[in-house]
Amino acid sequence: MAAPLRLRNRYFALRHGRSLANEARVICSAPKRGVLPEFALAPLGREQACAAGTALKASLGDAARPPLVYASPFLRTQE
Repeated sequence: MAAPLRLRNRYFALRHGRSLANEARVICSAPKRGVLPEFALAPLGREQACAAGTALKASLGDAARPPLVYASPFLRTQE
């Protein structure tokens, strides 16, 4: 019997931090609106994003390959 295939890819899923829309209790899912500054990250969301980035960097360590990142075009995911 052949040895099982060993996958080497790792996957991480991150959600944007708290946004101004979250604070206003507004759902913003339209791409034309998602790029507007009023739907950007809130100050807490910026802190959350920084913490998530630090944790992700630690998880990646000295990866042999740079990570591939797929992100929404919404402003809150680009900040």
